[in-house]
Amino acid sequence: MIGYLYIQDFPAWVIARQHSRTHKTAAFQRNRIVSRTPDLAEAGLMAGTPLDEARSRFQGALFESLDPVECTRVWHEVIQEVYALTPFMYPIAPGQLVFRYLTSEEAVDLAEQLHARVGCGENLSTAKFAAMYSLPGQLTDIPDGMGRDFLATCSIDVLRAWLFNTEILDRLEADGYSTLGTVIDWTLEYWISRYGEDGRIVFTALHPPSYDRELHNFVPPVSIRRSLALSTNAQKNDFFAECIASLVRNVLEDVQDIASPRLVLEVTPGMSNTVMRYSRSLQHIPQTEGEYNQLLSTLLSSSKTKKGTIQNLTYTLHGFAPTPFSLPVRNKENHQPSSLGAKIPVSLHADSTFRAAS
Repeated sequence: MIGYLYIQDFPAWVIARQHSRTHKTAAFQRNRIVSRTPDLAEAGLMAGTPLDEARSRFQGALFESLDPVECTRVWHEVIQEVYALTPFMYPIAPGQLVFRYLTSEEAVDLAEQLHARVGCGENLSTAKFAAMYSLPGQLTDIPDGMGRDFLATCSIDVLRAWLFNTEILDRLEADGYSTLGTVIDWTLEYWISRYGEDGRIVFTALHPPSYDRELHNFVPPVSIRRSLALSTNAQKNDFFAECIASLVRNVLEDVQDIASPRLVLEVTPGMSNTVMRYSRSLQHIPQTEGEYNQLLSTLLSSSKTKKGTIQNLTYTLHGFAPTPFSLPVRNKENHQPSSLGAKIPVSLHADSTFRAAS
């Protein structure tokens, strides 16, 4: 059995996950829609629609600018999550990967956790279309020997989310070919002779590569993680910043041979409610994305290691409060010395196929 994980319109999915949403979310670039959640696609929001028009037609939807770096970071997280379940996997493109040797229970959990479409079948074509047939958060498992029966009932409409030009699907339906089973055996030559280059595109979608070699030789993106737990008086802001600086420098030493490393800093405060209640001064600790952005910009402006300057270093901040932290006002007699506990995991993801210049 082979499995296929499919997240339709991955950039929109990333934005939706950031806002704990599953519907009515779209990404735009240069004031045009480039990705949208399936419900908006079904409602008629097309890629390329001007942003102003989209906002006027779908007033309850969330529209955010496409962030390629964030999409890459999140995709690497998805890869790591699947790789932790099975090393026999291969990411085809953001939002699409194949895998082997997951139990049905693991595949169901994966679909639910990622709100992804997952399909399993005896070959990749069956698994792929089982995934496209699934609803988000759902697994469709086609037993061995049932692939033909499934394709005979699966509508060719599942290809609408896959093809840029869907007019050929309308032509196929008009010609009486309404299911995948009616066209799956057509040769490439027949597709081209009947539908031209559009036919070639459909043939390619119907017959994906096997990825057998890639499934058994995949190496996940480099991920170097370091963490630091500290507790310090809230007034010692410089000490807190220096702890982060030391942590960043230690990680940079480990990535000096990796091209274009990307640093992901996540901060999870470990403050108790008691400490929060008694201290107004905690709001002076860097807690928002803007404050850490200013701090890291200074730290990483000239990132150097023993072997030289690390080149093409970028960083992403993740898990921060969007606004400054505010605390209730207490009487002066209730103010006590306070402490801040923070676990600061730092992750680096990079392309390991090239080496950075030193």
